[in-house]
Amino acid sequence: MIYRQQLPAEMGVKYIYGNVGSVSNKGVEVMLNTKNIKSNLITWETTFTFTKNVNKLESIYNQDQVSDKGNNLILGSSLNPNFNYVYDGVWQESEAAQAAAYGMAPGQARPKDINGDGKFDANDRTVIGSSVPKWQGSFYSRFTIGKFDFNFSIITSQGQTVLSTFHQNFADVSDRGRQKMAMEYFVPTNSAGIASNANNSNPRPGPVATGAGAFWSTGFGYYRDVSFTKVKNISLGYTFEPEFLKKIKMTNLRIYVNVLDPFVFTKFDGYDPEWAAANMGVNRPAAITTQLGLSAKF
Repeated sequence: MIYRQQLPAEMGVKYIYGNVGSVSNKGVEVMLNTKNIKSNLITWETTFTFTKNVNKLESIYNQDQVSDKGNNLILGSSLNPNFNYVYDGVWQESEAAQAAAYGMAPGQARPKDINGDGKFDANDRTVIGSSVPKWQGSFYSRFTIGKFDFNFSIITSQGQTVLSTFHQNFADVSDRGRQKMAMEYFVPTNSAGIASNANNSNPRPGPVATGAGAFWSTGFGYYRDVSFTKVKNISLGYTFEPEFLKKIKMTNLRIYVNVLDPFVFTKFDGYDPEWAAANMGVNRPAAITTQLGLSAKF
């Protein structure tokens, strides 16, 4: 496996590429084509696909016992895993004593004490969800009746968890309360006339030291399941009769309308889930595109 490794600053070079280990890849791909109706007037064909692929890092540096966490090479996991602390909600005022035992305070984001040793440190980091889809599939249907044709395609991707750049950009409560989306967050009991809010989803706004807490800067609160089903294309067309084409001296003429990405079904609360892990700019709202076209042959 050729991989980019980060080096200590003292080396004078930030990265090198090397053959660092071995990876296993196992999967299955299935495609099924069906001809449901076929007559002189009506035809209906469909295509189904199913894909499942699992890759696992088997060994690095000629051994299979110790992971290289600094380079995100986690043995037994897929490549490029989500390796971080697990977000466990927000410390509440009723948990002040417990939070203090961890050196934290109510309103701050709480990691999960994975190894149960009574402290939060690098040993509590773990793999969060699956960085690759557990399975993907598609469905395509083509239906014709006379000279009319109707087509649509659907894709689905299930079981993938990513670090959402949408939430990194719009839901960062440590940006002095300047998060860019309407959202609930923790508000402590106060004498300023502001209603308290024991929110357990988003920590107290403000700098990490006095607001969200030191672990918020790890990005552990931005992981999201981005499973989705998307209608990629709907198309309706009409092909003109040969008798008409002879009159206008053409061999083929078809008019059509396409609608691209008209529907997305997902629980993801950001932009387009298909691009949720991409940098802002690539990760943007899904656009619905309507195309009116003409295909002609002379």
